[in-house]
Amino acid sequence: MSRASRSLSRPARIPRARQGASTQATARPRAWVRLAPFILAAACAAVYANSLNGPFLFDDQRAIEENTSIRDLSALGLVLRPPEQTPVHGRPLPNLTFAINFAMGGLDVRGYHVVNLAIHVLTALVLLGVLRRTLARRPPSRAPTRSL
Repeated sequence: MSRASRSLSRPARIPRARQGASTQATARPRAWVRLAPFILAAACAAVYANSLNGPFLFDDQRAIEENTSIRDLSALGLVLRPPEQTPVHGRPLPNLTFAINFAMGGLDVRGYHVVNLAIHVLTALVLLGVLRRTLARRPPSRAPTRSL
């Protein structure tokens, strides 16, 4: 068997990296990867903290204070079909969250702002997860390559 035919019949050897170097290089990013969701949630909470006691603004009066469809959560059909004169007409999910907020705390503005903050934090965490998976480095494949 010639030397050229032997090199085609067996897989090429892939040199192993030094074990100590690879664990040191990956230890630091892993700590940040684990802390990133907590840092992101804390940043969102810090940004929105001053709004928790703020009043209803803009269309909140019509969407929450004057919206009679959110007053009774047991009438789910009415909650999921908000009146035409409200800003949430045609948007059943926001109206449902307003109805749940109203059932839990009435017109206390802090409850609405806390739910809004929770929605923003969850959205930011979902975006972080999508970006992590999209931009993740894939390890090189271990399949042998043949040179021609």
